[in-house]
Amino acid sequence: MILPNIFWNYKNQFVTFSHTADNANLNYIQLNFLQGIIFLFSQIVMFGIIPIILLFYKYISLKNTYTLQKILFLCFIFPIILVFLLAIFSRANANWAVVGYPFGCILLASLINIKNNFYKNICLINQYIFFAAIFLLASILPLFDLDPFSKVRHIKILSEVLKKELINGENIAFMADDREDYAHLLYYLKDIDVKKAKWNGDNRIDDHYELTTHQNHLIGKKVLFVTRTKPTDAMIEKSSSYEKIDSLIFKTNKRSKIFNIYLFKDWK
Repeated sequence: MILPNIFWNYKNQFVTFSHTADNANLNYIQLNFLQGIIFLFSQIVMFGIIPIILLFYKYISLKNTYTLQKILFLCFIFPIILVFLLAIFSRANANWAVVGYPFGCILLASLINIKNNFYKNICLINQYIFFAAIFLLASILPLFDLDPFSKVRHIKILSEVLKKELINGENIAFMADDREDYAHLLYYLKDIDVKKAKWNGDNRIDDHYELTTHQNHLIGKKVLFVTRTKPTDAMIEKSSSYEKIDSLIFKTNKRSKIFNIYLFKDWK
């Protein structure tokens, strides 16, 4: 199941590993056992309290396990242990270990005796409780004026402004300097037939978009650029001139996000 991912990384300079290492901030290592405990708790919540207890109980209680089951268990537990260590020495997100969840689900299914309704009922009850908790949470969010999609609602409005500029412009391309912004805008601008790239100032591959696009692909174009800050000196040097077109402010719960839109001419 993970061989295609490993092969893709091998062909692309193991960009997933380098990106994860950057996110983990391995250059700044310190012991923090609380972060490790929080990470383990998050795994129990995400995988399910009952399924994870049942998985370990059934696996440990079995006197004989098949080789395939042992492999599945290792594939499930290894990412959790690895990211747990990252959480202790640096930092880690709860979703970094989900790569092992499919193996855990397959292992759990192989361990449960399907003729025994007790285990089936436990798993079903767990799913019902999980669904009810999510439904209840989604129902009460409006009462507290909370919007789970507040961080991305502005993207569609921003994309409409950019789309208008791209449609009306001649010999124009699009560029952004933030991975998250570029990924979101790439979806809304997918029907706009212009060259697109993510700015890479250090020529080091840190994410998928820096691997598959490059600012040099925009040479000879006018470049519509969106950023939360301002153009760097390196960007300015790659154009004959530039101008600020617009500045948009979006409020997301208690924060405000500012997006500045620039137009570079004669990108080189």
